[in-house]
Amino acid sequence: MNSQWIPIRTVEGQREAMNRRQRLRPASRALLLSLQGSLTVQDVREQFQALGDVEQALRNLEKRGLVRLVDGFDTACVAMAGVAEVIGPTATPLQMARQFMGCIAHAALGLRAFFFTLKLDRCTTRAGLEEMLPRLHRMLALSRGDVFAAAMVRRIDYLLLQSEHSPGTGKPAFGSGQLPA
Repeated sequence: MNSQWIPIRTVEGQREAMNRRQRLRPASRALLLSLQGSLTVQDVREQFQALGDVEQALRNLEKRGLVRLVDGFDTACVAMAGVAEVIGPTATPLQMARQFMGCIAHAALGLRAFFFTLKLDRCTTRAGLEEMLPRLHRMLALSRGDVFAAAMVRRIDYLLLQSEHSPGTGKPAFGSGQLPA
């Protein structure tokens, strides 16, 4: 697998990220949720190495038709825009951040993440998710190391930053920064 390729979600991958139809391992689901068309295979490999064989997980996602590997950021942007056009309205960055937090906690901690995910399910605002980040960082750092924890928290911060404004409107996501009921 070329380390400079960029993994992106396909139309089916985007649907899976939103609806959870297939039985994916928690690490594979977390990996799928993190793919935004901005990281190369090498970047993904480095950030997710604590979860096991990232390259094998990418191959499995590709085999299932959930991920496609493209050459270059321009191609990735065009392909991601095409997916967005076909799929229509998708999960918001705030929803993706909450789902990613749950998946990464489950993938890294297993059953030890149970109480964290229960509390996470009650978070409906960006501020609530931000309050949970230090706890998630501590849990991941103890389980998988500080480098991994910091990388995952950066991914979540990126999603939370995207949730600040709805695409193209300049308005706060959900009007009040809350997840829809």
